[in-house]
Amino acid sequence: MRRVIAIFLLGLAAGVGATFAYHMYLADDGAAPADHPAGQAANGAGNPAAAPRRSAVALGTLEPRDGVVQISSPLVGCQIKRVLVQDGQLVKAGDVLVELDSSEAVKEHELALAQRAEALALAQQRLATAQLAVKQATDGRDVEIAAQQSRIAVAAAKEKEAQQDADRLEEMRKLKEPLASQLQVDEQRVVATAAAAEHEAANLQLKRLQQTLLFQEESAKTELQAAQKSLAEQQTGTDSLNRRVELSELKLNQTKITAPAGGMVLSVVAHSGEVVAQQPLLQIADLDNLVCVAEVDAGEVSALQSNQKATVTCRAFHDAELEGTLDRVGSQITKATLRPLDPRKQVDRDVTKVVVLVDSKKAARLINSSGKDRRAVLVGLQVEVAFPLAGPMP
Repeated sequence: MRRVIAIFLLGLAAGVGATFAYHMYLADDGAAPADHPAGQAANGAGNPAAAPRRSAVALGTLEPRDGVVQISSPLVGCQIKRVLVQDGQLVKAGDVLVELDSSEAVKEHELALAQRAEALALAQQRLATAQLAVKQATDGRDVEIAAQQSRIAVAAAKEKEAQQDADRLEEMRKLKEPLASQLQVDEQRVVATAAAAEHEAANLQLKRLQQTLLFQEESAKTELQAAQKSLAEQQTGTDSLNRRVELSELKLNQTKITAPAGGMVLSVVAHSGEVVAQQPLLQIADLDNLVCVAEVDAGEVSALQSNQKATVTCRAFHDAELEGTLDRVGSQITKATLRPLDPRKQVDRDVTKVVVLVDSKKAARLINSSGKDRRAVLVGLQVEVAFPLAGPMP
Protein backbone atom coordinates (compact mmCIF):
# COMPACT_ATOMS: atom_id res chain seq x y z
CA MET A 1 0.00 0.00 0.00
CA ARG A 2 2.82 2.38 0.86
CA ARG A 3 4.56 1.47 -2.41
CA VAL A 4 1.50 2.37 -4.44
CA ILE A 5 1.17 5.73 -2.69
CA ALA A 6 4.87 6.49 -3.29
CA ILE A 7 4.62 5.64 -7.00
CA PHE A 8 1.53 7.90 -7.30
CA LEU A 9 3.26 10.83 -5.61
CA LEU A 10 6.36 10.46 -7.88
CA GLY A 11 4.19 10.45 -11.02
CA LEU A 12 2.26 13.50 -9.82
CA ALA A 13 5.49 15.42 -9.15
CA ALA A 14 6.86 14.54 -12.59
CA GLY A 15 3.67 15.78 -14.31
CA VAL A 16 3.65 19.06 -12.41
CA GLY A 17 7.32 19.61 -13.24
CA ALA A 18 6.78 18.97 -16.96
CA THR A 19 3.81 21.33 -17.08
CA PHE A 20 5.76 24.07 -15.29
CA ALA A 21 8.70 23.71 -17.67
CA TYR A 22 6.43 23.93 -20.70
CA HIS A 23 4.79 27.16 -19.52
CA MET A 24 8.15 28.68 -18.67
CA TYR A 25 9.29 27.97 -22.23
CA LEU A 26 6.23 29.72 -23.62
CA ALA A 27 6.83 32.68 -21.31
CA ASP A 28 10.44 33.03 -22.49
CA ASP A 29 9.82 32.71 -26.25
CA GLY A 30 6.29 34.16 -26.39
CA ALA A 31 5.15 31.18 -28.57
CA ALA A 32 4.87 27.44 -28.60
CA PRO A 33 7.83 25.37 -29.87
CA ALA A 34 8.07 25.06 -33.59
CA ASP A 35 7.54 21.28 -33.47
CA HIS A 36 4.45 21.69 -31.24
CA PRO A 37 1.14 21.66 -33.12
CA ALA A 38 0.10 24.94 -31.55
CA GLY A 39 3.45 26.47 -32.50
CA GLN A 40 3.12 25.26 -36.06
CA ALA A 41 -0.35 26.76 -36.32
CA ALA A 42 0.76 30.07 -34.80
CA ASN A 43 3.87 30.45 -36.94
CA GLY A 44 2.27 29.26 -40.13
CA ALA A 45 4.94 26.55 -40.57
CA GLY A 46 5.04 25.29 -44.10
CA ASN A 47 3.12 28.42 -45.38
CA PRO A 48 5.49 31.32 -46.26
CA ALA A 49 2.61 33.53 -47.43
CA ALA A 50 1.24 33.46 -43.88
CA ALA A 51 4.44 35.03 -42.48
CA PRO A 52 3.56 38.34 -40.70
CA ARG A 53 4.44 41.59 -42.42
CA ARG A 54 6.16 44.30 -40.41
CA SER A 55 4.94 47.91 -40.19
CA ALA A 56 6.54 51.25 -39.39
CA VAL A 57 4.44 52.80 -36.65
CA ALA A 58 4.78 56.50 -35.92
CA LEU A 59 3.09 59.21 -33.92
CA GLY A 60 1.67 62.19 -35.76
CA THR A 61 -0.72 65.12 -35.59
CA LEU A 62 -3.47 66.29 -37.91
CA GLU A 63 -2.79 69.76 -39.30
CA PRO A 64 -4.36 72.03 -41.94
CA ARG A 65 -2.52 71.62 -45.23
CA ASP A 66 -2.03 75.40 -45.53
CA GLY A 67 -1.27 75.81 -41.84
CA VAL A 68 -3.05 77.79 -39.14
CA VAL A 69 -3.49 81.48 -39.99
CA GLN A 70 -2.63 83.77 -37.09
CA ILE A 71 -4.78 86.91 -37.31
CA SER A 72 -3.19 89.98 -35.73
CA SER A 73 -3.21 93.76 -36.17
CA PRO A 74 -0.42 96.31 -36.63
CA LEU A 75 -2.44 98.87 -34.64
CA VAL A 76 -0.86 97.93 -31.32
CA GLY A 77 -2.47 99.88 -28.48
CA CYS A 78 -5.76 100.45 -30.30
CA GLN A 79 -8.85 99.45 -28.34
CA ILE A 80 -10.96 96.51 -29.50
CA LYS A 81 -14.54 97.65 -30.14
CA ARG A 82 -16.26 94.41 -31.11
CA VAL A 83 -15.39 90.76 -31.75
CA LEU A 84 -17.78 89.44 -34.38
CA VAL A 85 -16.84 85.73 -34.44
CA GLN A 86 -16.53 82.86 -32.00
CA ASP A 87 -14.76 79.51 -31.79
CA GLY A 88 -15.92 77.00 -34.40
CA GLN A 89 -17.56 79.61 -36.64
CA LEU A 90 -17.14 79.30 -40.41
CA VAL A 91 -16.01 82.48 -42.19
CA LYS A 92 -15.45 83.52 -45.79
CA ALA A 93 -12.61 85.57 -47.21
CA GLY A 94 -13.27 89.25 -46.52
CA ASP A 95 -15.61 88.70 -43.58
CA VAL A 96 -15.07 91.21 -40.76
CA LEU A 97 -13.73 89.37 -37.72
CA VAL A 98 -12.85 92.17 -35.29
CA GLU A 99 -13.66 95.88 -35.23
CA LEU A 100 -11.25 98.32 -33.56
CA ASP A 101 -11.96 101.82 -32.29
CA SER A 102 -11.71 103.97 -35.42
CA SER A 103 -12.23 107.44 -33.92
CA GLU A 104 -8.55 108.39 -34.00
CA ALA A 105 -8.06 106.94 -37.47
CA VAL A 106 -11.10 108.87 -38.74
CA LYS A 107 -9.69 112.15 -37.38
CA GLU A 108 -6.29 111.52 -38.96
CA HIS A 109 -7.93 110.70 -42.27
CA GLU A 110 -10.10 113.82 -42.21
CA LEU A 111 -7.10 116.00 -41.32
CA ALA A 112 -5.03 114.51 -44.14
CA LEU A 113 -7.88 115.08 -46.61
CA ALA A 114 -8.30 118.70 -45.46
CA GLN A 115 -4.58 119.40 -45.77
CA ARG A 116 -4.49 117.89 -49.22
CA ALA A 117 -7.55 119.89 -50.30
CA GLU A 118 -5.97 123.08 -49.00
CA ALA A 119 -2.71 122.33 -50.77
CA LEU A 120 -4.61 121.53 -53.96
CA ALA A 121 -6.52 124.82 -53.73
CA LEU A 122 -3.28 126.73 -53.25
CA ALA A 123 -1.74 124.94 -56.21
CA GLN A 124 -4.74 125.81 -58.38
CA GLN A 125 -4.61 129.41 -57.21
CA ARG A 126 -0.91 129.56 -57.98
CA LEU A 127 -1.59 128.18 -61.44
CA ALA A 128 -4.31 130.75 -62.09
CA THR A 129 -2.01 133.56 -60.95
CA ALA A 130 0.79 132.30 -63.19
CA GLN A 131 -1.56 132.03 -66.17
CA LEU A 132 -2.75 135.59 -65.59
CA ALA A 133 0.83 136.82 -65.35
CA VAL A 134 1.70 135.15 -68.66
CA LYS A 135 -1.38 136.69 -70.30
CA GLN A 136 -0.57 140.14 -68.97
CA ALA A 137 3.05 139.84 -70.05
CA THR A 138 2.01 138.71 -73.52
CA ASP A 139 -0.94 141.01 -74.12
CA GLY A 140 0.55 144.11 -72.45
CA ARG A 141 3.86 143.87 -74.24
CA ASP A 142 2.54 145.20 -77.56
CA VAL A 143 0.60 148.00 -75.86
CA GLU A 144 3.56 149.24 -73.85
CA ILE A 145 5.92 149.00 -76.81
CA ALA A 146 3.42 150.94 -78.96
CA ALA A 147 3.13 153.60 -76.26
CA GLN A 148 6.89 153.96 -76.03
CA GLN A 149 7.19 154.15 -79.79
CA SER A 150 4.69 157.00 -79.67
CA ARG A 151 6.87 158.76 -77.14
CA ILE A 152 9.84 158.28 -79.45
CA ALA A 153 7.90 159.77 -82.33
CA VAL A 154 6.96 162.80 -80.20
CA ALA A 155 10.57 163.22 -79.11
CA ALA A 156 11.73 162.96 -82.72
CA ALA A 157 9.21 165.58 -83.76
CA LYS A 158 10.34 167.88 -80.99
CA GLU A 159 13.96 167.39 -81.97
CA LYS A 160 13.18 168.15 -85.61
CA GLU A 161 11.15 171.22 -84.74
CA ALA A 162 13.81 172.53 -82.39
CA GLN A 163 16.49 172.03 -85.03
CA GLN A 164 14.39 173.77 -87.66
CA ASP A 165 13.79 176.70 -85.30
CA ALA A 166 17.51 176.93 -84.64
CA ASP A 167 18.26 176.91 -88.36
CA ARG A 168 15.64 179.54 -89.01
CA LEU A 169 17.03 181.83 -86.30
CA GLU A 170 20.49 181.32 -87.74
CA GLU A 171 19.29 182.50 -91.15
CA MET A 172 17.48 185.45 -89.63
CA ARG A 173 20.66 186.46 -87.82
CA LYS A 174 22.60 186.46 -91.09
CA LEU A 175 20.32 189.03 -92.78
CA LYS A 176 21.59 192.59 -93.43
CA GLU A 177 19.26 193.63 -90.83
CA PRO A 178 19.30 190.65 -88.42
CA LEU A 179 15.96 189.71 -87.04
CA ALA A 180 17.48 187.38 -84.39
CA SER A 181 20.41 187.74 -82.12
CA GLN A 182 23.19 185.24 -81.58
CA LEU A 183 21.87 184.65 -78.09
CA GLN A 184 18.54 183.58 -79.47
CA VAL A 185 20.27 181.22 -81.87
CA ASP A 186 22.39 179.73 -79.12
CA GLU A 187 19.39 179.26 -76.87
CA GLN A 188 17.50 177.52 -79.65
CA ARG A 189 20.50 175.30 -80.33
CA VAL A 190 20.39 174.25 -76.67
CA VAL A 191 16.70 173.45 -77.03
CA ALA A 192 17.42 171.38 -80.15
CA THR A 193 20.22 169.53 -78.38
CA ALA A 194 17.91 168.78 -75.47
CA ALA A 195 15.24 167.54 -77.84
CA ALA A 196 17.81 165.28 -79.53
CA ALA A 197 18.87 163.90 -76.14
CA GLU A 198 15.24 163.31 -75.23
CA HIS A 199 14.76 161.49 -78.51
CA GLU A 200 17.80 159.30 -77.82
CA ALA A 201 16.59 158.60 -74.29
CA ALA A 202 13.22 157.51 -75.64
CA ASN A 203 14.95 155.05 -77.98
CA LEU A 204 17.01 153.64 -75.12
CA GLN A 205 13.85 153.40 -73.00
CA LEU A 206 12.26 151.31 -75.74
CA LYS A 207 15.15 148.85 -75.69
CA ARG A 208 15.04 148.57 -71.91
CA LEU A 209 11.28 148.15 -72.04
CA GLN A 210 11.57 145.35 -74.59
CA GLN A 211 14.15 143.55 -72.42
CA THR A 212 12.03 144.03 -69.29
CA LEU A 213 8.88 142.77 -70.96
CA LEU A 214 10.75 139.76 -72.35
CA PHE A 215 12.11 138.94 -68.89
CA GLN A 216 8.68 139.31 -67.34
CA GLU A 217 7.19 137.03 -69.97
CA GLU A 218 9.84 134.35 -69.48
CA SER A 219 9.48 134.58 -65.68
CA ALA A 220 5.72 134.26 -65.98
CA LYS A 221 6.08 131.21 -68.22
CA THR A 222 8.56 129.63 -65.79
CA GLU A 223 6.19 130.24 -62.89
CA LEU A 224 3.38 128.78 -64.97
CA GLN A 225 5.38 125.60 -65.56
CA ALA A 226 6.15 125.32 -61.84
CA ALA A 227 2.50 125.86 -60.96
CA GLN A 228 1.40 123.22 -63.48
CA LYS A 229 3.91 120.74 -62.06
CA SER A 230 2.80 121.44 -58.50
CA LEU A 231 -0.83 120.94 -59.42
CA ALA A 232 0.01 117.72 -61.27
CA GLU A 233 1.82 116.41 -58.19
CA GLN A 234 -1.19 117.18 -56.06
CA GLN A 235 -3.52 115.41 -58.46
CA THR A 236 -1.39 112.34 -59.21
CA GLY A 237 -0.45 111.60 -55.60
CA THR A 238 3.32 111.93 -55.80
CA ASP A 239 3.69 114.40 -52.97
CA SER A 240 3.87 113.82 -49.24
CA LEU A 241 0.32 114.97 -48.57
CA ASN A 242 -1.16 112.35 -50.87
CA ARG A 243 1.06 109.77 -49.24
CA ARG A 244 -0.26 110.86 -45.87
CA VAL A 245 -3.82 110.46 -47.12
CA GLU A 246 -3.01 106.95 -48.33
CA LEU A 247 -1.49 106.01 -44.98
CA SER A 248 -4.49 107.39 -43.10
CA GLU A 249 -6.83 105.42 -45.38
CA LEU A 250 -4.79 102.28 -44.75
CA LYS A 251 -4.96 102.82 -40.99
CA LEU A 252 -8.70 103.42 -41.19
CA ASN A 253 -9.18 100.20 -43.17
CA GLN A 254 -7.05 98.30 -40.67
CA THR A 255 -9.55 99.10 -37.91
CA LYS A 256 -11.69 96.39 -39.50
CA ILE A 257 -9.81 93.09 -39.33
CA THR A 258 -11.04 90.77 -42.07
CA ALA A 259 -10.46 87.11 -42.89
CA PRO A 260 -7.69 86.69 -45.48
CA ALA A 261 -9.19 83.37 -46.56
CA GLY A 262 -12.14 81.16 -45.80
CA GLY A 263 -12.05 78.61 -42.98
CA MET A 264 -13.09 77.87 -39.44
CA VAL A 265 -12.26 79.98 -36.40
CA LEU A 266 -10.14 77.78 -34.14
CA SER A 267 -9.68 80.11 -31.20
CA VAL A 268 -10.51 83.70 -30.26
CA VAL A 269 -8.18 85.46 -27.84
CA ALA A 270 -9.44 89.03 -28.31
CA HIS A 271 -12.23 90.53 -26.20
CA SER A 272 -14.16 93.77 -26.46
CA GLY A 273 -12.60 96.59 -24.45
CA GLU A 274 -9.08 95.18 -24.56
CA VAL A 275 -6.24 96.86 -26.44
CA VAL A 276 -4.43 95.26 -29.33
CA ALA A 277 -1.17 93.62 -28.30
CA GLN A 278 1.53 91.98 -30.38
CA GLN A 279 0.15 88.45 -30.02
CA PRO A 280 -2.50 87.12 -32.45
CA LEU A 281 -6.12 88.03 -31.85
CA LEU A 282 -7.54 84.80 -33.25
CA GLN A 283 -6.72 81.77 -35.41
CA ILE A 284 -8.47 80.41 -38.47
CA ALA A 285 -7.71 77.43 -40.69
CA ASP A 286 -9.06 75.68 -43.77
CA LEU A 287 -10.25 72.37 -42.32
CA ASP A 288 -11.39 71.05 -45.69
CA ASN A 289 -7.78 70.12 -46.43
CA LEU A 290 -5.98 68.26 -43.65
CA VAL A 291 -2.71 66.36 -43.58
CA CYS A 292 -1.06 64.17 -40.98
CA VAL A 293 2.48 65.17 -40.01
CA ALA A 294 4.08 62.01 -38.59
CA GLU A 295 7.43 61.43 -36.90
CA VAL A 296 8.89 58.23 -38.36
CA ASP A 297 11.95 56.60 -36.77
CA ALA A 298 14.97 57.64 -38.79
CA GLY A 299 16.00 54.04 -39.35
CA GLU A 300 12.69 53.14 -41.01
CA VAL A 301 12.38 56.11 -43.37
CA SER A 302 14.37 54.40 -46.13
CA ALA A 303 11.77 51.61 -46.24
CA LEU A 304 8.96 54.03 -47.09
CA GLN A 305 7.85 54.31 -50.70
CA SER A 306 6.30 57.12 -52.70
CA ASN A 307 2.48 57.21 -52.55
CA GLN A 308 2.57 54.46 -49.93
CA LYS A 309 -0.67 53.75 -48.13
CA ALA A 310 -0.95 54.34 -44.42
CA THR A 311 -3.49 53.73 -41.70
CA VAL A 312 -4.30 56.45 -39.16
CA THR A 313 -5.92 55.51 -35.87
CA CYS A 314 -6.91 57.45 -32.78
CA ARG A 315 -9.18 57.05 -29.77
CA ALA A 316 -11.30 59.93 -31.08
CA PHE A 317 -12.11 57.84 -34.17
CA HIS A 318 -14.04 55.31 -32.06
CA ASP A 319 -12.03 52.25 -33.16
CA ALA A 320 -12.34 53.24 -36.83
CA GLU A 321 -9.42 53.65 -39.22
CA LEU A 322 -8.58 56.56 -41.50
CA GLU A 323 -6.72 55.78 -44.69
CA GLY A 324 -3.91 58.00 -45.92
CA THR A 325 -1.28 58.28 -48.64
CA LEU A 326 2.36 59.28 -48.13
CA ASP A 327 2.87 62.65 -49.81
CA ARG A 328 6.44 63.67 -49.00
CA VAL A 329 9.31 62.80 -46.69
CA GLY A 330 11.36 65.40 -44.86
CA SER A 331 15.10 65.72 -45.39
CA GLN A 332 16.17 66.38 -41.81
CA ILE A 333 16.57 64.12 -38.81
CA THR A 334 15.46 65.67 -35.53
CA LYS A 335 14.51 64.63 -32.04
CA ALA A 336 10.96 63.43 -31.54
CA THR A 337 8.57 66.04 -30.16
CA LEU A 338 5.51 63.80 -29.74
CA ARG A 339 5.30 61.63 -26.64
CA PRO A 340 3.67 58.17 -26.70
CA LEU A 341 0.80 57.56 -24.32
CA ASP A 342 2.40 54.32 -23.17
CA PRO A 343 5.07 55.26 -20.60
CA ARG A 344 7.00 52.04 -21.38
CA LYS A 345 7.77 53.12 -24.94
CA GLN A 346 10.95 54.95 -25.86
CA VAL A 347 10.71 58.74 -25.78
CA ASP A 348 14.13 59.97 -26.89
CA ARG A 349 14.13 59.03 -30.57
CA ASP A 350 15.65 60.31 -33.82
CA VAL A 351 12.86 60.86 -36.32
CA THR A 352 12.11 62.32 -39.73
CA LYS A 353 8.87 64.12 -40.37
CA VAL A 354 6.67 62.88 -43.19
CA VAL A 355 3.40 64.25 -44.56
CA VAL A 356 0.45 61.93 -45.15
CA LEU A 357 -2.59 63.02 -47.14
CA VAL A 358 -5.89 62.09 -45.47
CA ASP A 359 -9.56 62.38 -46.27
CA SER A 360 -10.66 65.43 -44.27
CA LYS A 361 -14.35 64.76 -44.71
CA LYS A 362 -14.03 61.19 -43.46
CA ALA A 363 -11.98 62.34 -40.49
CA ALA A 364 -14.72 64.83 -39.66
CA ARG A 365 -17.34 62.08 -39.85
CA LEU A 366 -15.34 59.81 -37.54
CA ILE A 367 -15.44 62.37 -34.72
CA ASN A 368 -18.86 63.79 -35.53
CA SER A 369 -20.83 61.47 -33.28
CA SER A 370 -22.95 64.28 -31.85
CA GLY A 371 -24.02 65.66 -35.24
CA LYS A 372 -22.23 68.97 -34.65
CA ASP A 373 -19.34 70.35 -36.65
CA ARG A 374 -16.43 69.44 -34.38
CA ARG A 375 -13.69 69.63 -37.00
CA ALA A 376 -11.76 72.15 -34.94
CA VAL A 377 -10.72 69.38 -32.53
CA LEU A 378 -8.92 67.66 -35.40
CA VAL A 379 -6.22 70.35 -35.49
CA GLY A 380 -3.29 69.13 -33.43
CA LEU A 381 -4.99 65.81 -32.64
CA GLN A 382 -2.31 63.20 -31.89
CA VAL A 383 -2.76 60.00 -33.87
CA GLU A 384 -0.89 56.80 -34.62
CA VAL A 385 0.16 56.12 -38.20
CA ALA A 386 1.08 52.67 -39.48
CA PHE A 387 2.98 52.20 -42.75
CA PRO A 388 2.87 48.56 -43.93
CA LEU A 389 6.36 47.57 -45.12
CA ALA A 390 7.30 44.87 -47.59
CA GLY A 391 9.10 41.78 -46.22
CA PRO A 392 8.74 39.65 -43.13
CA MET A 393 9.65 40.69 -39.62
CA PRO A 394 13.45 40.37 -39.26
